[in-house]
Amino acid sequence: MTVTQRHDESLDVLQLLSQLYLRHGRPDSALALLRAVCALQPDDRRASLALAHAATQAGQPRESERVVDRLRDEGEPSPVLDLLQGQALAAQGRHGEAEQAFENFMERRSTEQRTSKRAAR
Repeated sequence: MTVTQRHDESLDVLQLLSQLYLRHGRPDSALALLRAVCALQPDDRRASLALAHAATQAGQPRESERVVDRLRDEGEPSPVLDLLQGQALAAQGRHGEAEQAFENFMERRSTEQRTSKRAAR
């Protein structure tokens, strides 16, 4: 096993552990691990999405917004970003903006599903 393979496996273990922390009510621990993973692999989209989710769960919705904004700036078109943004905005009491983000999520998700059904035909 090469050093690179060990490094990648170690980061995978950290991400798995962070998910366990989230599922068992320890978002602060998950957030700490995901910050480390994202610092070591800043281009890992999956880790960045998990970081945004964990930040909101840990009471750090502004951090979640920053991560979502960065992913959008990098060209990430996923409707999941609207969902994460809506959660972060709602956690800050910005309900009107959160509602708009959730509506964007539903619209983009619906469009995405229609497109994938057409492609499957």
